[in-house]
Amino acid sequence: MKSLIFASLVATLLILLSTHAEAKQGKLHPTDRCSVSKHTKATLTVNSFEKGGGSGPCACDGQFHDDDTRIVALSPCWYNGGSRCMNTIIINANGRSVDAIVVDECAGCNAIVDASKAVWKALGLDTNVGVYGITWTDSLILASLVATLLILLSTHAEAKHGKLYPADRCSVSKHTKATLTVNSFEKGGGSGPCACDGQFHDDDTRIVALSPCWYNGGSRCMNRIIINANGQSVDAIVVDECAGCNAIVDASKAVWNALGLDTNVGVYDITWTDA
Repeated sequence: MKSLIFASLVATLLILLSTHAEAKQGKLHPTDRCSVSKHTKATLTVNSFEKGGGSGPCACDGQFHDDDTRIVALSPCWYNGGSRCMNTIIINANGRSVDAIVVDECAGCNAIVDASKAVWKALGLDTNVGVYGITWTDSLILASLVATLLILLSTHAEAKHGKLYPADRCSVSKHTKATLTVNSFEKGGGSGPCACDGQFHDDDTRIVALSPCWYNGGSRCMNRIIINANGQSVDAIVVDECAGCNAIVDASKAVWNALGLDTNVGVYDITWTDA
């Protein structure tokens, strides 16, 4: 994606010059820029992924995306031929941590995380600044990401045939169909603090993160829901939003254990409702 945002280009040029100088002095090897740790240093830039926003369709899915979705494009080194496509990363800046989904490659960039306005807003940053030093790391919630991608593809196909309208995904009945995925809400588990209370939580607590449609701006925060699966029904507390998810209930291991499910499976069909 060739971003037209001046700040992104300036930041990239500065980093390229710095990298060249360091390499010349023997301080940096090419692989150093590609490695990802728990606190990978990068420069955050701002970009629009919407149609008409200055870029083409995203490389991962060939689609445009709303600016109010937490998504990013990564430098080629980190994009790594698409190996991180639709994966979640955790971005740390300004004393906050937020998750975002990789949807594109930032062509020609170096050590850049090119992010939507929603990411900047979630971090409490001013998009007018355009450039900000951050750290980031990969999220470990692979099962949730795979399930999300499958549901998004299914939703797109259904909508194309007139079988589904966006509002249908937001309604909640006594038996709301969803996909259960497994997540760790503990510190170091791959996600940032929970959106509802800004805290981390133990994996032995029955808690969940809901898709944005059901999270509904936090209206279900700290509310209980009832989850039905495997002939069992358990209650769990909503503590977070599952950003970028669609029809997902992202649950702690305690929820899976209470339902008698194997967390190694990672994805399971359920129904749920408000308690």
